[in-house]
Amino acid sequence: MPQILAETNFLTATIHLPRSLTRLPAFSVSRARRGRRPLELPEARDPFAVFHMEGQRDADGTGMIAPIRAACDNPRLVATLGVEPHTPLAIAVRETLGGIGCLPGR
Repeated sequence: MPQILAETNFLTATIHLPRSLTRLPAFSVSRARRGRRPLELPEARDPFAVFHMEGQRDADGTGMIAPIRAACDNPRLVATLGVEPHTPLAIAVRETLGGIGCLPGR
């Protein structure tokens, strides 16, 4: 049973839930390999068979924070451009949602 950790203070409550993550390329390779030999495994003969990947386990939902911070480190870009261009988050979200048809009248 996954353990749910909670942090609380007077203003907020945060619940950290465990997650399992798999990158799309790894999933695609697994799916392609399974599709190439559908009858080799007895389970594969079942059209409703379910297969699980181990993936990456994030025990409390916060394990992705450090890798994301490390991946967003941009000294090479800043050294090349002098400054990183930024779109304010509210504008980026509005334009993205409008672009995929999630906002009325757009």
